[in-house]
Amino acid sequence: KIIASDYVGGITGCCLESEIVKCTNDCIIEGARYAGGIAGYGWGSKIINCINKGKIECTGAYVGGMIGLDQLNAIIEKNINYAEIKGFQSVGGICGEQQRNGATINLCINYGNIYGISNSRQIGGIVGHSGYTGETFLENSYNIGDVEGTNEIGGIIGSHYTNNENGKVRCNNCYNLGNITSNNTIAGNIIGRNETTSIIENTFWLNKGKVEYGKGKTQDNNGATPKTEEEIQQYIENN
Repeated sequence: KIIASDYVGGITGCCLESEIVKCTNDCIIEGARYAGGIAGYGWGSKIINCINKGKIECTGAYVGGMIGLDQLNAIIEKNINYAEIKGFQSVGGICGEQQRNGATINLCINYGNIYGISNSRQIGGIVGHSGYTGETFLENSYNIGDVEGTNEIGGIIGSHYTNNENGKVRCNNCYNLGNITSNNTIAGNIIGRNETTSIIENTFWLNKGKVEYGKGKTQDNNGATPKTEEEIQQYIENN
């Protein structure tokens, strides 16, 4: 077990312009903020071909299966989280929060259930929150686990918004199979809250009827499609 207040990770607390490749964490992680199965915080770093199997439980913000908070053109690729994750704000199966000049998240899978603790917000199957400057590219990534919280809850992204006109999110070829549970109306099968430009293509969710829309705040689908179990199985077999 790894226990710390802030900046706690299964491999490293902080990674600055670094590459972390083919690493696995099996340890339970407990902390307050900036916690990840691989790294707590990253600046301009790459996390590739890594696996987290250790449960993560935090009382604060920036909590993710791979990384708690990443900034400055991070690349997060070919990673898998199997573990349960709990936190208060910006909690995601792969990345808790992404900031500054965007990030590329590609070929990542979350199997673990993601829980927001009391009065939580920005809880997502892949990313808890993304925003600020630059585009976020989220491609070929899937959430299998259930996602539960109070506000801004999403199967892929909990929330995405920024005052910067270039702070877009592009979500392509992603899907969510998990249940979405929220104590507030701002919850979506793909994105919980989105108030800036998003481009969503070839993205879908398993239609279980608990949450009606792909995008919760605007209550529309806009590029995301509900599918039945049979349709999803056929998609998986063909891809």
